[in-house]
Amino acid sequence: MDGVSLIKDFTENMNTRNTVLTRRTNMEIKVVTPDMAQDIINYVRVASGETDNLLTTPEEFNITVEQETKYIESINASRHSNMLVMMENGRIVGQCGLHGREGRKRVGHVASLGITILKEYWNKGIGYQLISAQVKYAKKNDITKINLEVRTDNPAAIHLYEKAGFELEGANRRAMCIDGEYIDTYYMGMFVEAN
Repeated sequence: MDGVSLIKDFTENMNTRNTVLTRRTNMEIKVVTPDMAQDIINYVRVASGETDNLLTTPEEFNITVEQETKYIESINASRHSNMLVMMENGRIVGQCGLHGREGRKRVGHVASLGITILKEYWNKGIGYQLISAQVKYAKKNDITKINLEVRTDNPAAIHLYEKAGFELEGANRRAMCIDGEYIDTYYMGMFVEAN
């Protein structure tokens, strides 16, 4: 089964196209498709300008629609990678990527997770829903370890990741530099048990 078929199967079996948050009935999780490239670019530019918690600034994110389309196609072709968005009335309000190393014998079981939520939607359960959907995807696709990195001064995100099942594994000192100030990050990880 190719990556696109696996994603379609995941979407249908996990009912992600119809996943609804209990507090907001007009939201759903969708698998990103190439025709969403411009929407993803627009979303990342807004989200990266709302917080210093991300690695990329809006000025640095100068990708073209063609480049983003190819990137989405490569994600969808890989069984160990997946990109989901939370939509509200056709608008992207959150994004969660799972990026694996398919084909690598020693690290093929590991994937990295990255997530962004528009600031007006923080603390509404969207992050937890997106992470939970990615964990379900990992279970079905032979990913047995998920890693992420989070700023040590971001207690809300740390709490979310712990609630989702991640554990602290280590620290990365001076991992980021913002306006001349060095910021440490934590490495967090989760072991995923297959269904």
